[in-house]
Amino acid sequence: MAFPAFKATFKKVPKILGPPARTVKTWCYEKTKQMIVNPLTKKKKTIKDKILKLPLLQKLLIEIVDKINDIIDTMGLIPLLEKRVYDLEKALYELGIRHDDELLQLSDREIAESQRLDAERVKLGERHDDELGELSDRHDDELGELSDREVAESERIDSELRAHEVERRNTMGRPPVHNYKKGGRTRPVPLSKSQRAKLIDDILNNG
Repeated sequence: MAFPAFKATFKKVPKILGPPARTVKTWCYEKTKQMIVNPLTKKKKTIKDKILKLPLLQKLLIEIVDKINDIIDTMGLIPLLEKRVYDLEKALYELGIRHDDELLQLSDREIAESQRLDAERVKLGERHDDELGELSDRHDDELGELSDREVAESERIDSELRAHEVERRNTMGRPPVHNYKKGGRTRPVPLSKSQRAKLIDDILNNG
């Protein structure tokens, strides 16, 4: 809704122009003349004759009174205007106070929202740290279990290698003298490196 346009509450008092105001000197003045006081002695006396046209004076006085009344009426509106200005200033003051209160409330809400977001960020960070800690612990446990399995597997392979080595040595041992004859059973041949590697692969694959 647009603010209403300005509207004057009183009319402008016009100036007094034109006759008889502007022609006062032509109908209101003094005229100097000599008057014979004693005809016998011919004694003269200078007197001032006042020239005044009453209709024009009457018209001018009426115009002046009307203007004065207009001025009085206009001056009577001043208390109303002062009251209007006071009401406007009071409304602006109350509006400013209400605006300040709304700003303070908005600031309080923003502070509370900021604190809430900070608390949520802290909780999220703590939960993230806990999850990272649990993940790290689980990873360490898995690494530990994997290391234990690798150690056990390595020990099993070593044990089997030692068992095969013992068996090989027993197989490769020389037979008793009374059983050994020329042209009889041949002695076992030692395993080569490739045969040994193949044997280890077979043990690892077959468990």
